[in-house]
Formats: sequence, structure tokens, C-alpha cells
Amino acid sequence: MLGIDDDSVFSDLEEEELQHPVPRKDGDTNGRIIYLSRDLGMPKNLGDPVLCDFAPEVILGIPWTYSVDIWDIYEGGSLFTSQDPEFEKYRSRAYLADIINLLGPPPPSLVARGELRDKLFSSEGDFLTQNLITSQVPLEERETTLEGEEERESFLCFMRKMLQWEPNKRSSAKELAEDE
Repeated sequence: MLGIDDDSVFSDLEEEELQHPVPRKDGDTNGRIIYLSRDLGMPKNLGDPVLCDFAPEVILGIPWTYSVDIWDIYEGGSLFTSQDPEFEKYRSRAYLADIINLLGPPPPSLVARGELRDKLFSSEGDFLTQNLITSQVPLEERETTLEGEEERESFLCFMRKMLQWEPNKRSSAKELAEDE
């Protein structure tokens, strides 16, 4: 993610929301409200890259917190598309399939802890939407823009610190910010 030196896009967004609020609905039993997305304009001045993690994606009912924005900056494209061909839009099961296509199947211990395991995995631990599993393509084969072996390996090592199934194996934002 890039920083924004000109925050007028946020003022414009705020004004648009005040004048024409987006639709919303009660989201779940936790009392959260779900708002329809609104496009954010493009700022005139972009700042420096920022390490961020907007909010945890929840996979199997377990927070999945890491940022792939860094990949997007260096590679110029998304690491995960999460587009479900059946619904032609983002779906959690497509996001999970993207992660499986990169990292391989999740550890059985993680699946066993997941609140949503029965919706996504069989009792034997097989992913229920196998048609979304294309082929496992490792990170090394996805990286195509960096030159120089040392730079490339440093970047891939940094990415692997974020891309871990088990939450306790992922580096924290502080550790990543201090990474060489």
C-alpha cells in the first residue's frame, strides 16, 4: 500500500457519504453492520510504501492476518484473485483455494480448530470445492520481476514470513517492519 500525501480523497469520500449514504444491513449475530463499498478516488500525490494489514480475513473462522500489498507493489499484480467462477465475485472459499494453491493444504490441526471447517472441508479433511484448486504454484515461480539473486531471495524470504498457515508462525507487523 502506498501512503497518501494528499488526503482530499478522504474528504471527498466523507462528503459523498454524508450527501448520499450507502446501503447497509445488519450483518450477523454480533451486531455488526455491513456497508456497501464505495469507490475511493485516486489521490494526486502518493507517498512512500506502507506496510499494512487492513483487517483480518477469516479463514475457517480463524483470523488470517497478513498483507499481500507488498507483493502487489513489486509484482504489479495480485497474489490472490479470490474470484469464484461460480458466483463471478469474491468468495471466501475462492480465497481459501488461492491460499491452498500457493501453500498447499492447511495443516489438519488448523482445520480441526476452524469454526467453519464443516462448510469448507469434508470429515476426512479434503477441501470441498476441489474445482477451485488449480495447481500448486510456489512463490518462487510466481515472482517474475526482481533482478539479482540476492534481492529476489531476500524478497521471497520476507514474503514467506507472512505467508504461513499457522498464525503463530507468521511474523508480526513489528517484526516485518524491522526486517532487513
